[in-house]
Amino acid sequence: MGGVWPDGRPVLENMAFKRIPLPGTRPADRSACADPKSTAWDILRAVRDARSILGLRAGHVQTLQAMISFLKPGQGVVVFASNIELCRRAGGIDERTLRRHIERLATLDLLDRQDSPNGKRYRVRSTDGSGASFGLSLAPLFARAERLIALAQQVEDDRRTGRCLRKVLLARLARIEDVNGETEATAAIRKTLRRALAPDDYRAMLDALPSVPAEQSEPTVLPANDGQTVRHQSKSEQETQDSEPSVETGTTCSLQQIVETCHEAVAFSTGPLRSWTDVVNHATGLSSMMGIDPNTYRQATRRLGETRASLTVFLLLQLGGHIRNLPAYFQSVTLGKRADSFDPAALLHRMAQA
Repeated sequence: MGGVWPDGRPVLENMAFKRIPLPGTRPADRSACADPKSTAWDILRAVRDARSILGLRAGHVQTLQAMISFLKPGQGVVVFASNIELCRRAGGIDERTLRRHIERLATLDLLDRQDSPNGKRYRVRSTDGSGASFGLSLAPLFARAERLIALAQQVEDDRRTGRCLRKVLLARLARIEDVNGETEATAAIRKTLRRALAPDDYRAMLDALPSVPAEQSEPTVLPANDGQTVRHQSKSEQETQDSEPSVETGTTCSLQQIVETCHEAVAFSTGPLRSWTDVVNHATGLSSMMGIDPNTYRQATRRLGETRASLTVFLLLQLGGHIRNLPAYFQSVTLGKRADSFDPAALLHRMAQA
């Protein structure tokens, strides 16, 4: 109390309204997390990435995204928006499509329908604190969050592994056809590769392919001239069998140095790297796995040559933990401002000595 007004009414100090939590509130009304949106978007991305395994289409994910957008911090995980508002926020889909999407999500236990007697969506509370909510509850989605995120990670791992194995398989096919020509077996494999396969399928095809003797490669000079493609040519002068000299610095690097230094790149190889051809073929697959645009990689090979571009891929993958954006860095050191001063052979020597 802080005195009285002239008419005798008391003056109240610190007049502020406080929201007192109601006892007996249903868990569906108040989520365990203060802000359900903080994790809902992570879960939504997981559902989007794993939708093929879950049996969902892009429209289902779009409808789920519209539902999540209606959640408010501290207001629980029940969606009270009408079908008309959901259709509008889901990109203007019709109501029949919305109902099919809701039914599909409910079948997969990603949401729970809490229907009211008249079909409306709302929340009611009584004076004693008890309440009831009628709407679309996303509590099952949050309950399965950990499983959905793990499933999405598995899909991403399989995609990366499959893409790398597919590149290795194509390189192996090319080497076999260079020696024996195209056969019925290689033609059948290329036909199978027109569709996406699981990593185990790629491994099975690799195991079924006949082995090809490793090529005896001669030393190749790394050119400084832009646009020149390096080929393995015989040379009369005495040089190390597996070394590649760098024109800019005069230093050389060998296959043994690459294998001993670039552990990350070698770990992705399905077989031993016995020649520079193996290095070039393996680097082509690794560049796609690292997110390097194929057109950028082709330009880099035309400017630097296949061996120097391949060595650059190996080195950047080894240094991946220290590089924020691998594709951008690769373009910078091969085609950008750093291209003139970047020497992959010298960098390999420094890494080997370290």
